[in-house]
Amino acid sequence: MTEAFRFTALARLHESDWKAAIASAATVLFLVLFGALFHGAANGAFQVWVVSPAFNHCFLVLPLSLFMIWQRRSTLVGQALCPICVHICNARPLRRVAYHIARQHS
Repeated sequence: MTEAFRFTALARLHESDWKAAIASAATVLFLVLFGALFHGAANGAFQVWVVSPAFNHCFLVLPLSLFMIWQRRSTLVGQALCPICVHICNARPLRRVAYHIARQHS
């Protein structure tokens, strides 16, 4: 690969490609941190899913969700990235409820 080809390939990357890459990296980082923080709870949930016949269907949720996202990927590509966390954090009633719950448990 020549240097001119590499530069041309990088020049073709649009701003949306960089935004998508950053959003993907942020999502992966969030999932890793979330898994590290709540490892015990996730392990407990996994054990319940394995042992209890009532919750065995939970193993289908992730693959089916990923399949449905994959099927609708063409419509999702055109969507603007909008993190749901921003909207949740800006919801005043939810903040009040979270504040009162945190006060009662501390």
